[in-house]
Amino acid sequence: MAKYSTELTEKIVNLLEDEFFTVSQVCKATGISRETYYCWMNTRGDFRSEVEQAVARREAELMTMMHASLKKKLEGYYTTVEKDIYVPDGHTGELVFKQKTVTKKECPPDLRTIKMLLDRQDKSRQGEEKSAKECVMKSKPETLKKRVEPEKEIILNPAEEILETCAEAITEFPPKNGHIKKDMQVLTSSQKRKAEHKKKKNMTTEKIKKTVRCVRF
Repeated sequence: MAKYSTELTEKIVNLLEDEFFTVSQVCKATGISRETYYCWMNTRGDFRSEVEQAVARREAELMTMMHASLKKKLEGYYTTVEKDIYVPDGHTGELVFKQKTVTKKECPPDLRTIKMLLDRQDKSRQGEEKSAKECVMKSKPETLKKRVEPEKEIILNPAEEILETCAEAITEFPPKNGHIKKDMQVLTSSQKRKAEHKKKKNMTTEKIKKTVRCVRF
């Protein structure tokens, strides 16, 4: 295993950050093995921190370069082209430098790059719309459950209230068939009997209360 040193660490950091070397290229340039490199990464905290900071700075630099290049492709740019002109010598026949020409060339916006970005934007927009639809579909069953709850309350009402509502509905909208009228009369007569029974019960309770008061005096 190679011997660890600060000079070797600085060299590795410079290769990673400035030269954009990979781990294999760094190991080959410094003469260490990959096992040694990863052993230092796992056992030496200072080496690991230096390497991670160098990689982070390299990634930031790459992102800056990528955005600058992408901007040039989208907007278009001008470049200069230099060309050396050689002509054959009249006596010897050898090529002799005559002059240098410098021309300015216009590079229009790259349509392929623009199309790629537009397609990526459409895909991201479609993904957002799909996720929004899924959220709406997930929230729909909850609203349906809430709408069903009032029906449960009606089913759980007492039988007497149901009879009263049926009798009221029949009185408001009298049926045409004879057998339905008979059923209506049964319902109303049963309600009358219940009301009379309730009234008698209340009268007996009031009488009992009066007699109890008289006994106390």
